[in-house]
Amino acid sequence: MAQVKPINNNKTNANARIASIVAIVILLAFVVALVANSGIFMRMKTAVESENFEFSGSMLTYYTNLVFQNWYSNYYYYILLGYINFNPNLPLEEQTIKDTYGFLGVGSDVKTYHDYFYNNVKEAVSEVLLYCEAAKVDPESDYAKMEADAEQYAKDYVAYLKDQATAYGYTSFTTYIREAFGADVNEGDIKKVQKLVSIASAYATELSKRIYDNMTDDRKVQYFKDNFESFFKAEYLTFSVSYPEEVTYPKAEDYEGGEESAAYKAAVKAAANDKTLTPPLADDYVGGENSKAYQEAKKEAELIKAKNDLKKITDEEFIQKLAASADEKEFKKNILEYVFDDQFKNAYDTAVKNFKDEEKPSEEELAEFKESVKQAIIDATLEGLTDIPKDDDSNSDEGTAAQDETTTDENAKKWIEAKEKLPASVITNLNSVLTSAKKTGAYSLNTDLGNKLFGGVKAEYGFDYESYETQGTNAAVGEKWYENTLLANKNSIEYSITKYKAELAAETDETKKKDLETTIETLEKKLEEINETIADVETKTGYYAFSAYYVTEAAHRDDANSRNVGHILFQVQKDTEGYYNTKDEAKAAAEKLLETIKAAGQDGIVTKEVFESFAADTHDSKVFYEDVCEGEMVEAFETWLFEATQVGSVGLVETEYGWHIMFYEGESEPQWMEQAQDGATSEDLNKEYEKMEAAHAINFNEEMLAQLVSGIIQ
Repeated sequence: MAQVKPINNNKTNANARIASIVAIVILLAFVVALVANSGIFMRMKTAVESENFEFSGSMLTYYTNLVFQNWYSNYYYYILLGYINFNPNLPLEEQTIKDTYGFLGVGSDVKTYHDYFYNNVKEAVSEVLLYCEAAKVDPESDYAKMEADAEQYAKDYVAYLKDQATAYGYTSFTTYIREAFGADVNEGDIKKVQKLVSIASAYATELSKRIYDNMTDDRKVQYFKDNFESFFKAEYLTFSVSYPEEVTYPKAEDYEGGEESAAYKAAVKAAANDKTLTPPLADDYVGGENSKAYQEAKKEAELIKAKNDLKKITDEEFIQKLAASADEKEFKKNILEYVFDDQFKNAYDTAVKNFKDEEKPSEEELAEFKESVKQAIIDATLEGLTDIPKDDDSNSDEGTAAQDETTTDENAKKWIEAKEKLPASVITNLNSVLTSAKKTGAYSLNTDLGNKLFGGVKAEYGFDYESYETQGTNAAVGEKWYENTLLANKNSIEYSITKYKAELAAETDETKKKDLETTIETLEKKLEEINETIADVETKTGYYAFSAYYVTEAAHRDDANSRNVGHILFQVQKDTEGYYNTKDEAKAAAEKLLETIKAAGQDGIVTKEVFESFAADTHDSKVFYEDVCEGEMVEAFETWLFEATQVGSVGLVETEYGWHIMFYEGESEPQWMEQAQDGATSEDLNKEYEKMEAAHAINFNEEMLAQLVSGIIQ
């Protein structure tokens, strides 16, 4: 009988312990993974904090991605058109910002999109927390109500997101949140952030209204004096001639090196793009000043310069003639004659390509033809004949009434004859020139034209503006050489550097000192660049600009009163309850209610209370608008309002929003006072915000924020 070995209990127990430990480790790893995926670690970390509020890591994750998504939505078409160079497939740290037209408004110290979004998120979070802190300690605010309203807003916001998730085809709201805002984010994080955003927004609105409502007339007048030029407008015609093309003389050293020279490579590329060009020989690019290529390039530059100098003389003579125009019509006519010559030449040069030499007119014939149509087109343009329809039979006069009531039938015939002889583009261009020559609005007092148009006005309101005076209605602004522009820019930058250095010396706040140092550094780099350009300016020519203007309405402040208005809006939203399916239905309903409102008044005049009693079903959330200034509303709405003369009058107006039953409530304060009140409110709100920054510290986990920006969901 085989002997049975006794069991080694010690070994068995050891194996069991090892198995248990392995099982526990596996279980712990599983639990850690679950916890990590839940975002609890980020939720436990403080990313930003102020005295009474904070953003956890998961809250900041959500808000960082929200800031980016809002930005991308706002700038999508600029990116699509190539105005902003953003690539969602590349890391933000690897993308240097190239903002061609300055849409983003970033300084030269912001190099990458990581820097840009880091600053944006930090600024946005700071603003939310500062307004929340200020709201909590402000004795004039009902913070408890703000908090309660914010709780409801946060719930409604999440409900909206859930609807969005369903619309996008998500069956799990948690999955939608994580994919949209980050793996660490949950519903609670969104509610907490949106609650703080709501409190901040409510307090900012309340504070702005408080400042606006308590604005004194003295404060408005002071704002007017401090921002004088923005309150005045003039109407004037202005026309400029310029030649901004740069002519650079060749440098002999560029023509050394044969096949390796930049000039040779450029010539090879040009030959490849234009099959009519003969590929260059490398031998032509050896020898510096003695090379054939250099001599030809120098000769070409001299020819262009000579051509520019001749054009400059012609342009200057024209501007002097334009500046001497006796009246507005002569000013316009001089412009049209000048532009017509170029337009005619361009049209003829295009057409003559299809002519054989024997078919081309002589210079005398061409000049006669040109004069035969020139006067008719210019006269018709001056009289407003911009579009005269005619039948396919080109000589038919049927339907040729001019847009301008003063135009005679004879002028209409001349117009048709002129259109027969020249391409429509010539007429279109002439009318376009007159349209672009007409200017309305404020003009910077830092420019020659601004000084002439507005410089003498300030004294009329009791305070001086250095030594500027209005210099008449017809004046050549003068020549603006490229070199002078560079020097003016240099002087401006040097002045700013001196100013900011003085501010830096007096500043004690470390944050503001750092900002000033950055600004000075940026300006010094610009100064260095402009000095380099000035040093090289002798190699360039062709920069000039001459301008003349004719004032049709002198610079003035808009002293007309703003107005108060009520409206009831009828909108079209097909198959939507409470709206109308067609314009005709909306109009019919508006007309019916308008008659009812008129009947409730006397002779078509009603009281505000009567009008308001009929406004329950308006499709605008706001019935009455106060202190409306010209330029704030859509054209038809505004035209009716500012043509109204009788308080209590009503009428019907159609805009792109729908049909409006209008009610004229009467005049308010002068429009310039309303403009000053708006501007001063914004200015004073900024001052209050600066006080908040001084009173409340905001502390960021800089490293965490940098990591979150790097991980933005694109």
